[in-house]
Amino acid sequence: MNMIFLTALGVVTLALCLLNVLLTYSVIRSLNRTGPDPSERLSIMPGEAVGDFEVATTTGRPLSTAALGETTLIGFFAPGCSPCEEAFPPFVEFAQGWTGNVLAVIVTADRVEAGTMISAAEEAADVVVEPIDGQLCRAFGLRGTPAIRIVRDRKILHENLPVRAT
Repeated sequence: MNMIFLTALGVVTLALCLLNVLLTYSVIRSLNRTGPDPSERLSIMPGEAVGDFEVATTTGRPLSTAALGETTLIGFFAPGCSPCEEAFPPFVEFAQGWTGNVLAVIVTADRVEAGTMISAAEEAADVVVEPIDGQLCRAFGLRGTPAIRIVRDRKILHENLPVRAT
C-alpha cells in the first residue's frame, strides 16, 4: 500500500513539474514576441528617426537636426549621476579619436553644476547644456542618462555603446 502511495505521489509531482516547465516556456516565448515595453525605453531605438531640434552649443554655434546628416556620436550625461560620471571620461577620450561629428549633451538645468563636464567635453565635442525636457532630449525621446548613440541620416544606428578609453 505504501509503495502505491509513493508511486502515485511521484507521478503527481512529475506531472506538476512538467506543467511548471510548460507554463514557464510559454511565458518566456510570449515576452520574447512582444519585446520591451516602449514606456520603459530610455530613448528612441535603433532604426527610428530623431525628432527635430534647434539649439545652440556652449560656444554659441547653432545646431539643428540637419547637422545629423553625417555620422554623429552623441552622448547624454548628467552631473551628479554616478553612472554618467563613470561613462563620461571614456566617452570624451573615445570622442577625441572619432572621425565624424561629436555632440555631448549635459542634461541639467544648472549650468554652474555642469562646469567641469562642459570644459572636459569641449576638448572633443560640441557641447549643449539643457534640462531633461529640452529640445535635444525630446528629439531623442530621452528618459534617462547616460545614453550614448550613433546617428546617421537622422536615424539611430547604435545605442548604449560601450565606449572605453584606450
